[in-house]
Amino acid sequence: MLETQTQSQTITNQTTYQDYYVYVVQFLNGKYGVGTSNKPYLTIASINSGKHPLIKEKLTIHRVVGVKEQREDRNLINTVKRISERAGIKNTIAL
Repeated sequence: MLETQTQSQTITNQTTYQDYYVYVVQFLNGKYGVGTSNKPYLTIASINSGKHPLIKEKLTIHRVVGVKEQREDRNLINTVKRISERAGIKNTIAL
């Protein structure tokens, strides 16, 4: 949280994540997909059915690695970074 005090006024800037979730899936080809959604179960289903607009090739989900509430220290950028450090940048897809 960032607080700035100007004269007699205190302004607080706080990022609010409105019921968004970070999810990680592993595809049959070994690559990982990382994304955020307010309805992760629908997004994961659209990926598996081949109807997700960001995935041009057909990728079948092998397993759902995790679905967790998004917060300041757990967001898309941090999660993509962690997964790509483990699996490699070429094996990580940000959705």
